[in-house]
Amino acid sequence: MIGLEQYTEEDWNEQRAVYLGMCMKVDEQFGRIIRALKESGRYDNAAIFFFSDHGDYTGDYDLPEKNQNAFSNDLVNVPLLIKPPKGVPIDPGVSDSLAELVDFYATAMDFAGVSPGHTHFGHSLRPILADRSAALREYVFCEGGRNAGETHCDEYHNAHKHGENVNGEYWPRQKAMSDDAGHCKGTMIFDGRYKLVYRAHGN
Repeated sequence: MIGLEQYTEEDWNEQRAVYLGMCMKVDEQFGRIIRALKESGRYDNAAIFFFSDHGDYTGDYDLPEKNQNAFSNDLVNVPLLIKPPKGVPIDPGVSDSLAELVDFYATAMDFAGVSPGHTHFGHSLRPILADRSAALREYVFCEGGRNAGETHCDEYHNAHKHGENVNGEYWPRQKAMSDDAGHCKGTMIFDGRYKLVYRAHGN
């Protein structure tokens, strides 16, 4: 974005309102799917998952959107809602158990009765659905950013392969991503209380 340092709180409130409006649109479209499942008689037998790949700053730290190698809670603590098929034991409510998005994959395969023929690192969340106090993971992990030279992983080189568009709204953000050190690979481990972040360049 251009000129963020000049944003007033009213400007940020407008951006937050746009973000929330986009979320509302997703909610409405999701509601249409739920209504269609109910009207067709498929709702009870459906496994429904609702989640996001990441959160958004929406003005926190005077920043919009996200950063691929930052791991603050507003980016990595995202909702994961599950409605299992009828007959699956459930303990409805909110669980504090740690989960990773790869657990969605394992849970969907579990509901489908599929045994993967390849190595993966997800855990089925079915035990937590049956008992929200259950815990499957002692730690969760996250990674983002890129290694030096992996220009195919940043937004700058992809967007400007035919030359820089310095007047583009996203040019400052994309240009910042061309810096190997600033956009270096980062990893996170979190145990529910403490979080350790390591970056390849040590920043």
